[in-house]
Amino acid sequence: MSTRGEFGGLGIVISMRDGQLTVIRPMPNTPASGAGILRGDRIVQINDESTLNMPLSEAVNRLRGVPGSRVDIWISRRQPSGQWAPKRKVQLVRAVIHIESVEHRMLEANVGYVKINSFQGNTHEDQVRALADLHRGNMRGLVLDLRDDPGGLLDQAVRVADTFLTRGT
Repeated sequence: MSTRGEFGGLGIVISMRDGQLTVIRPMPNTPASGAGILRGDRIVQINDESTLNMPLSEAVNRLRGVPGSRVDIWISRRQPSGQWAPKRKVQLVRAVIHIESVEHRMLEANVGYVKINSFQGNTHEDQVRALADLHRGNMRGLVLDLRDDPGGLLDQAVRVADTFLTRGT
């Protein structure tokens, strides 16, 4: 899944915080964001099982699944008073979640910035779209950021390099 760049799921980044399964970030335009799931929400139950003492990997496996299939989650949200609201049920339909392997933006003086997070099956295509977007903004220079990139698919790394190199290995 880490190199395909897509999977069937809900579109949330989760982690264990204070022993609770917690939403770190809902991804935009996904079932989770569409249902109003927010950063900091606690997922206290998945279908019929409590998430208390559930390993993170097991929770991830229960949330992922075939696109079009349903999953019920119960969330609790911190109120402005600091108290946690009673859990409420949210029924979600899993979808194909596309993970962007490339981030980009324009810096000062029309210098483009492209960060490659990992070399997945869609990295070259994402990079081509990012460069096209930056060129529309009259890009005069480019920073290609590979920091913290754990690697991935060699063919994608070669295709990205071929964008910038005219010859040689």
